[in-house]
Amino acid sequence: MTVGNRVFSGKGAREEAAKALTFTILSWRDDQTLQPRGQFRGFEILSKGKTGGMGLLQEDEHVPELFIRGRATYSANLNPATAVGTVQSVEHTLRSLDKLAAEQQSRVARAEKELSDYQAQVERPIRT
Repeated sequence: MTVGNRVFSGKGAREEAAKALTFTILSWRDDQTLQPRGQFRGFEILSKGKTGGMGLLQEDEHVPELFIRGRATYSANLNPATAVGTVQSVEHTLRSLDKLAAEQQSRVARAEKELSDYQAQVERPIRT
């Protein structure tokens, strides 16, 4: 994982990266623009602060939004109380993409089979 310009790898890297990521995101909690904060497995990690019209958010509602971006942007959860929980949420989001891809591949396979069946029916002579 990369947070800012720092690359985390090796023993204890997950925990250290999680702490750095959480600290970085919370440091920018008032930034309302979607900005990159790090990278993980080829995906960008972004965050954006929240506002509550007239600044009426309670402290616990002031947790920034967290996103993962590849070709599209996906939501994840920031866990300020447990930094590793944030990384777990990022990992869960990425695993769900694998599941979504598998579902879409199955859907395509079914559609191709249906198309093949329909083409075979079209080629049959019409009996009257």
